[in-house]
Formats: sequence, C-alpha cells, structure tokens
Amino acid sequence: MKTLYIIPVLLLITNLLFSQDLHLSQYQEAKLLFNPALTGDYDGEYRVHLQHRSQWRSVLKNPYKTEFFSFDKSFKRKLKRLHLGIYALNYRAGVGKFNFLNIMASGSYEVTIDPSNTQHLIFGTQLGMAQNSFDINSLTFDNQFTSAYGGSFDQSINSGETFEKTSIIKPDVNFGLHYVYQNRFNYFNYSVYKKSTYNPYAGVVAYHLTQPSLTFSEFKNKLYRRYFMYAGCKIKVSIPFCVEPSFIYMRQRNINEFQISTTTYYYEDKYNFYAFTSLNLRPKDAFIITLGAIYLNYRIGVSYDINTSRLRAITNSKGGFEISLTYTKIDNKTYPMF
Repeated sequence: MKTLYIIPVLLLITNLLFSQDLHLSQYQEAKLLFNPALTGDYDGEYRVHLQHRSQWRSVLKNPYKTEFFSFDKSFKRKLKRLHLGIYALNYRAGVGKFNFLNIMASGSYEVTIDPSNTQHLIFGTQLGMAQNSFDINSLTFDNQFTSAYGGSFDQSINSGETFEKTSIIKPDVNFGLHYVYQNRFNYFNYSVYKKSTYNPYAGVVAYHLTQPSLTFSEFKNKLYRRYFMYAGCKIKVSIPFCVEPSFIYMRQRNINEFQISTTTYYYEDKYNFYAFTSLNLRPKDAFIITLGAIYLNYRIGVSYDINTSRLRAITNSKGGFEISLTYTKIDNKTYPMF
C-alpha cells in the first residue's frame, strides 16, 4: 500500500520542480543565497561557506540532494562599502537525475551615510546563469514495459519520446535590499552583546528577474520570479545570552511559504565559544530543529526536518537532514578575538 502512495507523491514533487525553487531549512546560514545584499556581511577579510541537504531518503532510493558553496570578500580597507563574492548551487532530484545548477557573481554596496554608524542600508545584485539538465538514459517510459519475466521495463525498447535537448543554460539576475540597526562589530567577539540591547533587521529580495525559460521540449517551462521578505531582531537578554526571533515569507507564482524561527545564543566563557539552537516552523509542512556552535573562525549548524504535512503517513515524519559550515577569516589587527 505504501508504494501506491509514493507514486502520486513523486509525480507531485517532480511537477513542482519545474515551477518553483528548492528550499533550505538553514536559510540564514547561506548568506549569499538568502540575500545578495548580505555579501560581505561580516567583519573580517573573507568568508567561505558550505552547505549540504538530503531529503526524502525514507521514501526514495535516490534522495533529493542540495549542495551550496559561496565565497565572499570584504573590501572595507580600500573601497569601504563594496563587497564581492560568488556562489554555486546544485540541486539533483530523483532517478531521472534532474539537475538544477545556479552559478552567480554577487556584489553589495552600502548606500547609507549615518554619522552614528548604527543604521545601515545595503543593496545587492547577482548576475549569472541557471541550468536545467536530466539523464534520459536513466528514465523508463510506459511503452518500454514488457510482460516478460513477470513484468518489467526494458530500456532497449525505443521509448518513442523525443526531446529537443537534455540541458539548457540561461542568464539569471537577483536583486535585494537589507536594513540593519547595529554598530559594526566582530560577530565572533564576546563584545557583541555589549554594543546594544536590540539589533533589528529586515530585507526584501527578488530572484530570477529575467524569468529564464528552462525547457527541454515544446512545452514552455519558465523559472518564475520569486519574491522574498524577512525580518528579525537580535535581543540581548544578558551578556552571555541572546535570542533572535525572525520570520521569512516567499512567493513564487502561486506558491507561498512562510517560516517562523527563534534562535538562542549562549556564550560559554570557559571554552570561548557560542552554542546556539534554532526552532523553526513551516506551518503544515515541517518542524525544524537546528543545533550549532561558533568557535573562533568557524560556525557549524546541523538541522533536521520533522515532516508534519500529509506526507508524514508515508515518510513516518522523516524529512530532510542539513549541515552547514562557515569559515570567516578575521582581521585580528582590527578585530581582536575573545
């Protein structure tokens, strides 16, 4: 009976692949993917980020996998307000090896001039390419089914299916704005909690402004614009303890997603590191738990999605595993460590 449920679920998921972006649970860890304006959003010399996600392993032989890499560099010393970076996002889904590759050059620039250096408005843009591809040799079609040996698919039989191409590349453009109220500080420094009690922030992003047409046949397949907004606030409860409530909302064509989160940070003086945990909720979809730590130049986060949608009947509430790792090269001469 479980197989009977899996078939329509896979058809639904595969159909959605052609109309909306993938999503991550640790959105805010992938800064350049979260908002182009967050390029260079740190105090230091450069930052390297890696993120991996695996989903639907409980019901699929080939789970959906997402890989993300980014590098960005601050030019505060020479250009002060300009920051540049690059990211590569790869998403592979199912037995057909459907693959989405997105490579973008990213840049941000702070446009505000605040004498108190506490209010910051930054805009960012990204230019690059989006590619869709799949492996036709790994697929089977209904007319390849044979009743021999109890019934099976024979890929040596001509499928009768024709595709103009199995890979297509188109230009892609993103644009974002980010506002934050804070003093510039070394995020890894204990003094982060000594600067101010509240650090509110908010942003808006428009992805895929060119709406690239990524189609393999006569059927049109457009990557529709995705509109994204978020807001949150870091709140100093005490010197070693900080909480950060936030939310995100996105819409792509007629698909909506809303997520609320609360992250808590605690500084452990004995070992000189921050421990943090996040509790996230995507209503009618998933409850996400994240655990992580910040030590010197490194930040690591591990999360798991507990499926709460109707799919939980076949997934046993198992969703996606995700891990992120960030290395930030701090300029010790300007920003002392602990």
